[in-house]
Amino acid sequence: MDHGEGIRPILIAHRGYSAIAPENTLPAFDAAIEAGADALEFDLQETVEGIPVVFHDYDLERTTDGRGWIGETTLAALEVLDAGSWFAPAFSGTRVPTLEEALDHLRSRIGDRTLYIEVKAGLSRRAVRETLRLVNGSGLADQSTLISFDWWALHLVRKIAPDQRIGFLVDTPAEFYGALLRATEAGRALVDCNYSILLDDPTKAARAHELGIELAVYTVDRPEDAVQLAELGVGGVTTNEVARLRGGG
Repeated sequence: MDHGEGIRPILIAHRGYSAIAPENTLPAFDAAIEAGADALEFDLQETVEGIPVVFHDYDLERTTDGRGWIGETTLAALEVLDAGSWFAPAFSGTRVPTLEEALDHLRSRIGDRTLYIEVKAGLSRRAVRETLRLVNGSGLADQSTLISFDWWALHLVRKIAPDQRIGFLVDTPAEFYGALLRATEAGRALVDCNYSILLDDPTKAARAHELGIELAVYTVDRPEDAVQLAELGVGGVTTNEVARLRGGG
């Protein structure tokens, strides 16, 4: 993916290396690091007690052997669920990690890589505060960017932790310029958008550069798309296919 004068976007492993290991699990994080990802992205939901856990969906069925809503599940009940067998028998017994467990696991492994931690929409104020406490306590705050489609949550993050880097997630073209404005006002902020928004209208990337706002995109699995995005000056590319975009497969 090298382009131009050796500049290329960083590769952000989507939910870990989710093409070869169950998403949002410790094995997926380890696989991403081994494959040479520059950064890791993962999602945060909360248990009924308000404990942040690494999980994408609001319900348990797709990626565990549990049933019901994660926000109505206790941590004790979540800890016994199998979050790996759905992906492949080799991952049987893999668990849903808490944020604390994920940070403890990654702290000695990630080196200078960065973390993109997605705060899912609807996370409680209590869970957002606990997230910031854990990130700060892990020593990884400077390597972490908290991203969200829930811009209220990002406002709360900025209020609690004025220096924490944040990212405004954008899924539609209509939201893009509003996100640029929010990022400009917030400071230490980027805009992380659906990659098709920029490929369909490259002037949006140009406007972000004029304002000095860093851009990241999701979720890019074709090398040819990554090359075009590099040409537009995108700083980070979130992908399921780390080795493929790295050039190793």
